[in-house]
Amino acid sequence: MAYQYLPVGVFHNGNGHCTCRVWAPEKEKAAIVIYGDDDIHYTEMQKDERGYWSAVVEHVFPGTKYRFCLDGKDQYADPTSVLQPEGVHG
Repeated sequence: MAYQYLPVGVFHNGNGHCTCRVWAPEKEKAAIVIYGDDDIHYTEMQKDERGYWSAVVEHVFPGTKYRFCLDGKDQYADPTSVLQPEGVHG
C-alpha cells in the first residue's frame, strides 16, 4: 500500500478558518496555541493512526501568531511556516 504524505503546517481555508496539522507520532497530546491581541486560545488537536495531529480553528487570519503545544508543556514554532518574525524559537 502506498503511503500518502499529508502536508503539515497551518493552511487558511478562507473566512477566518484554518486547518492546522503537525506530525508528532510519539506525543500523547497536541494543541494549537493562537495568540490574540488580548488573549491566548488553545485548541486540542486529534491524532490519526499515522501520528498526524490536526484541528480546524476559527477566527484566524494571515499574520496571526501561533505555536504548537505538545504533551501539554512544550511549545514549538511551526518549522513549515512562511514567516517567523521572532525566529525559529519565537
